[in-house]
Amino acid sequence: MTKKYSLINLVGLIFLILSQQSVAQANINQPIVFIYVHGLGGKNQNTQFVHNLKEFFADNNLTNITVKHYSWDSPTISFRVVAPAQFLAGKKQAKKEAKQFSKQVFQEYEQKKITYYIIGHSFGTYLIIKALENYAQPSRLKRLGGIFFLGSTLPKNYTIKKNILPEGLKIQNYYSEYLDGAVSFVYSMEGVKAAGSVGFDDTQHFKNFQTTFTHSHKGFLIHRDYSILAQTIGYIALLKENIFLEGKPDFEIKTKKLFGKKITNWFRFVVSWDNVYEFTKIIEVKYYTIRIQQRWPKLTYRIVVENNKGQLYQLAKGDSLHAMLQGLGLF
Repeated sequence: MTKKYSLINLVGLIFLILSQQSVAQANINQPIVFIYVHGLGGKNQNTQFVHNLKEFFADNNLTNITVKHYSWDSPTISFRVVAPAQFLAGKKQAKKEAKQFSKQVFQEYEQKKITYYIIGHSFGTYLIIKALENYAQPSRLKRLGGIFFLGSTLPKNYTIKKNILPEGLKIQNYYSEYLDGAVSFVYSMEGVKAAGSVGFDDTQHFKNFQTTFTHSHKGFLIHRDYSILAQTIGYIALLKENIFLEGKPDFEIKTKKLFGKKITNWFRFVVSWDNVYEFTKIIEVKYYTIRIQQRWPKLTYRIVVENNKGQLYQLAKGDSLHAMLQGLGLF
């Protein structure tokens, strides 16, 4: 009871202090590029994720940010009976494309000294990994801000080479154990489940987040696919760049004990809170895990803290993620 009381007081004190201070921001005029890499399905794809991400930055007048779609000639899948053959063809094409990707993305933006983020969907994650492995000096990717995987078709036990990523950078892997049926056939091809279904075993290079999304924008009765994460990934990347968006001040700040149970039934899918990001913070001279969750279908966020006993407490809930984090003094 004492811990809960002190945590409430701490949150209130932080909010009071931060409300009287201005938060420093990085130079928002510096260019930042987001590169989205599609999976199987042909070269010229009109992806909902790219549309959503562009719309998010445009709505916030971030004219310095560019969203690009890296288009590569991936095999198309028209019938499930021929998917295995096209899956193998996709691996071959991705390996071939990896060299070009290294030149057009890694080499170009590193030389121009432009910060960039990479988002890979489905089979696009395989291309990105191969490009990283083929890059001569991956540890010198100084401008690479982050990599996000959505519904990866890589096998869960895939282990990437040592020092493939810049120090301190982990690939954020979003997976869906129950609704992303499109990656289920990887088991029959690779002999192991896909990381887009159960996450990666290699937690040294990957950070796994379980979600409740489908693989394709038109692959389910309702649009519940990974394109919903576009705004969230935009928010997270801006945090890394120390850029904070103004938001509505009418969010809730309260401390409430929650249950940290894993999503295991269909009812939870209807009112799901998906884990989308987390970091550690010192509170009362102890390290705590701060977890950001997103609720579907409305883009609502909540921030919860996990104490050393694994108990979760809700700190804030609302539509403006940056406003909540600033209000709590967490960034």
